[in-house]
Amino acid sequence: MNDLTLCGPECDQRHGITEPHNANLLVGEEAPLYAPPQHAAAPAHPSPMTAGDFLMTLNGFDEIAIAGKFNSTLSELRTEGRAIDLGRALAFVDFRRKGHNDPSAHEAALTLTIGEVVAYFTPEPKPATVDPEASDLDAEGNVPSSPPSPTSPTPA
Repeated sequence: MNDLTLCGPECDQRHGITEPHNANLLVGEEAPLYAPPQHAAAPAHPSPMTAGDFLMTLNGFDEIAIAGKFNSTLSELRTEGRAIDLGRALAFVDFRRKGHNDPSAHEAALTLTIGEVVAYFTPEPKPATVDPEASDLDAEGNVPSSPPSPTSPTPA
């Protein structure tokens, strides 16, 4: 019968282990190189708001919390190429508003996959396209000037 015990402080003292190790492993077991955090898949669009609308609800305390956890100001996150970082920061604030403390909300935002970050907020509505052939509007969306009617007097 194998006498396997879990490593822990008493095991460390008994075996004279001084180097850092994973206390959750069995004696003689090697740690995996990387194990991504396991979490339940986030529902599509957990926030009923669009990212733009949610952004407009942020207050100064939210901005301070974002800067503290993401090491970037809101202005820096709104720059070109930082959309995923901004989405994570907004999700972080949403988690805070749902009752998570800052470390828990930060961890929850960081464990979201890129796909989950993209799907977190309701998509922005697409602008309506105008078919100039099907409407009375010209190509720029303006009402075209009407030609003078044949019964209207012409200026002299």
